[in-house]
Amino acid sequence: MENKENYVSMAYDNSGYPIPCITLGPSRDVSDIRVTPLSNVIRICAITECRVKGSGDKDSVGVLIPKGCVEYFSMRGCKEIIIEGTANLMNVR
Repeated sequence: MENKENYVSMAYDNSGYPIPCITLGPSRDVSDIRVTPLSNVIRICAITECRVKGSGDKDSVGVLIPKGCVEYFSMRGCKEIIIEGTANLMNVR
């Protein structure tokens, strides 16, 4: 598996100062699926109301993301996430 650290790096302005953003990555629309993060940060845009949780969170109901909302999550230490609902995901396989 490729190193996830290679997918996230800071952009810099003309003065050489870092800009807190992530680069565009592969995106896709998914429904009720398990996915593998490709980077330390993923973007989730809820097409319908969604619940998101790590695959190891057996007793968790997951984080609720209302329809139309966009959230960013750190994926350090997370090998797989579960999406319940329909969402547009960036930086996942």
